[in-house]
Amino acid sequence: MFRKLYFLGCLLALALVFVQCQSDNKALHKKLADMAANLNVSTPTMLDANTRFDSASVTRDNIFRYHYTVLHTSDPDSTVTAMLPGMKDRMKGMFTTHPDLRIFTQNKVSIEYIYSDSLQHIIQTITITPQDYQ
Repeated sequence: MFRKLYFLGCLLALALVFVQCQSDNKALHKKLADMAANLNVSTPTMLDANTRFDSASVTRDNIFRYHYTVLHTSDPDSTVTAMLPGMKDRMKGMFTTHPDLRIFTQNKVSIEYIYSDSLQHIIQTITITPQDYQ
């Protein structure tokens, strides 16, 4: 009898942990989706002569994505490649110092920067993981 009660207690505890994790995951997803929607209000936006910020989105796995288009260049791949050195270091600095980005660091959210050419073919995806910005 004691074994059955112990087993049922363990099962109940696991179910509660699972439900709590799912609830936390949904709440995080909602916050991230709201952030993306707020960013999308002002898109598209030219960031410099060659880079347009098109939109932000969130995957089901809570990966936050920034979508960019590289314009006005015959070689968009080299334009993106030229930006790579030091990008992760700059991102680390932003995520550790900017208070609005704490949601990413506190919840260990990965961020993807997706660069496409003017025909919307993906040139490169740069992933920043929690290990990169902590």
